[in-house]
Amino acid sequence: MLDCVRSDGKSVDIKFCEELSLEKNWQMNISCTVECPVNCQLSEWSTWSECSQTCGLEGKMRRQRSVVQASQGDGRPCPSQMEQWKPCPVRPCYRWQYSPWSECRVESVVCGHGTRYRNLSCFVSDGSSDGESSMVDEELCNTLELAINGDRKIILKEACILPCPGDILLFKNMDDMINT
Repeated sequence: MLDCVRSDGKSVDIKFCEELSLEKNWQMNISCTVECPVNCQLSEWSTWSECSQTCGLEGKMRRQRSVVQASQGDGRPCPSQMEQWKPCPVRPCYRWQYSPWSECRVESVVCGHGTRYRNLSCFVSDGSSDGESSMVDEELCNTLELAINGDRKIILKEACILPCPGDILLFKNMDDMINT
């Protein structure tokens, strides 16, 4: 009894061999090419990127991988996730900040032209927009550029006017009146 067998060793109906005009008595097989399954192959994960922010709670780090060999045939397909994200380690955010202006001070008189002052202090926060900040030791801000919101011109004193009793002052706008 003869069997008709595919190249992968599986028996099939004899009519397939007859369609190929194989002689039943002696030609038992014929060569053919069968596509072998190829599994997806991925690269190793890259190292984690630098944090997207230098401080605070919002920063993220990323790593990725790529397809080295795509799957073929019945091979295991590639996963859809080719990158991963994770939160950065929390680092406090330090910044320089002005104190409020002092009252206008005039020397040896009660009113007239004077000077008002303010201080520059180091503050820390968690970096969130609604996060509270606290004043800390100035040494913690020593590595920062001495600037307020990017402005390097630090102004710690300015001229002001302390009105004399009975004086009438005209101001261009309310801010001028408040800042005297």
